[in-house]
Amino acid sequence: MVIDPTAYSTEIVRLKKDNQWISQIIDRAGCCLLCGWDLDPRIIENHHIAGKNNSDIYIPVCPNCHQILCQKQSSWPVDWTQPDNPPSKRLLYIARGLSDIANIQSRLLKDLSVELSGDGGHDDH
Repeated sequence: MVIDPTAYSTEIVRLKKDNQWISQIIDRAGCCLLCGWDLDPRIIENHHIAGKNNSDIYIPVCPNCHQILCQKQSSWPVDWTQPDNPPSKRLLYIARGLSDIANIQSRLLKDLSVELSGDGGHDDH
């Protein structure tokens, strides 16, 4: 896979701008972006989706969701913790972090739908 450095830089700038917008909204809301937990907004933590060395993009999460995300990152290739990863690798770790977030959100949404439907998670088709 060949990554265009100009496109990469443009995408990172866009993500940073979006992150500032998202973080301002979430910081004011004081809740976990994954599970919606908001009982004590003072303990909301920021999770760097690709690790601090690869990106400064973060999402606010509760301690439980933060632990789950950190455990997922611990299974990534060891070089994700390196401070000098090339731009192409940094972008891959951003994508991996977003994938982990989407996976958790999907599981939480499925659990909620099962709970609300009361059918124990059985599909009709």
